[in-house]
Amino acid sequence: MSNVLDGSNPNLPTRRLVVAPVGVAGHVAAGGLAVRSASGRLAWLNVLATVVLLAAAAVVGRALWYDKTEVDLTYRGDPITNAAAMIESAEVLFLAAVDADAAPTVDGSSCFFAPSAHPDVQGPNVVCGPVWFGVSPADEPWIQVTTSYSSDSGAATGKVADLGSTTGAVDPLSFARPDGVRPAAVPDVPTWPTDPFRTRQGSRILDPTTVIALAEAALPELAELAQPVTVSPNARCFFSARTSDRGTGYVESDIWCGPVRGTSDRPEQEWLTARLNYSTGPTFGSVVLEDFAPTFASLQRLPEDGELIRPDGIEPPNEPTLRRPPLASDAVEMFSGLEPTLPAGTDTAVVLRGDEEVRFSDLGRVKEFGVGASSFSAPEGHDLVVGHIESEGFMLLDAELLIDGRPRELPRDISAGSEGTTLVVVVPSDATSVELRIDDDSGPKVVSLLVGDRPDGFADPAGLG
Repeated sequence: MSNVLDGSNPNLPTRRLVVAPVGVAGHVAAGGLAVRSASGRLAWLNVLATVVLLAAAAVVGRALWYDKTEVDLTYRGDPITNAAAMIESAEVLFLAAVDADAAPTVDGSSCFFAPSAHPDVQGPNVVCGPVWFGVSPADEPWIQVTTSYSSDSGAATGKVADLGSTTGAVDPLSFARPDGVRPAAVPDVPTWPTDPFRTRQGSRILDPTTVIALAEAALPELAELAQPVTVSPNARCFFSARTSDRGTGYVESDIWCGPVRGTSDRPEQEWLTARLNYSTGPTFGSVVLEDFAPTFASLQRLPEDGELIRPDGIEPPNEPTLRRPPLASDAVEMFSGLEPTLPAGTDTAVVLRGDEEVRFSDLGRVKEFGVGASSFSAPEGHDLVVGHIESEGFMLLDAELLIDGRPRELPRDISAGSEGTTLVVVVPSDATSVELRIDDDSGPKVVSLLVGDRPDGFADPAGLG
């Protein structure tokens, strides 16, 4: 009887035929088909069983691990019976906050139970997202919801109170919901709200139109705080817009109103600025201006690295012909590099200070000097006494101003130099003496700003006077 291995002989046990790889021990290296030995067949079966078991263990282990990482919807071991209602309440708060902040949401953004951030706190936390509010840091795409729990007779119930703070210290794999919905993937690149009416910190300014209206209603008060100023009849108030490091817009904490003109020697128009103090708004990440009662206002040039904006899109007015207001009745102004335009025939004097000359030119008494919007004028019942002071090299003059023999404080030491300083003094129209006394090592030297007198101690070089 032949031992046929094709299974055609019913009297013989059937044996499997396998394809043996060339060179594998225990198999015919060159024959292609071979009969496994008993030990070889057992080894292959062991390998196959091991692979199957490992694959099954991986699938089961992954499922067990995934289920294990999801937070338990229990409180002190009792099941939370209203978990679905809690999620619904949290989503109402979440969507209202998203709408109020104009925050762009991610498809699938929703609310979920998550492990508590504090190990000693019982019951799961609730978080919503992913979303970036204006106040959200780049690494905090979730917002926490304040919750509380109680338990009775083996059943727990929870309450949702309000939105808390943003967070990034959560693992979405641990999230859970009664309906089994899983969280959306967090985008690699954050997307923040784009509207510019926000604080530097990203808080949305609620009703910026009302902020503008309150500031414009207070324009007379602002002008009074910064007196003297001339306010344009077309003056309006604006926010000063900036761009943050993350590329989103915000506005400075000051309101800008104008244009106005002050009494400085700046050739351009200026703006009144005052601080806006916001309080926490009714929605997450918002602020509100409840009142505007400024106690201080300053004059500023237009910002060079920003722009003035309003919710209604109105552009800032331009008033190049806006004139300065009259100087204050007790004003003493020093302007660097300003060449006064005075009537011909004004006097000139020279003071010797050591070996250096200090020249006083364009001395005179006028009601106004300058042209158009660049002019300076005296208030009613007063005159302007003007003198331009310069020297070859820079020097500070320790000087005292005397009006009819009475001292009037100078705002600072007079700086003479190649550009010089123009001194403008407002005096009563009936003042008869306006003098500048300069002290140095050789004694005091006095020059009249009215007529350019040269008492002892003054030189009178040829060609001057």
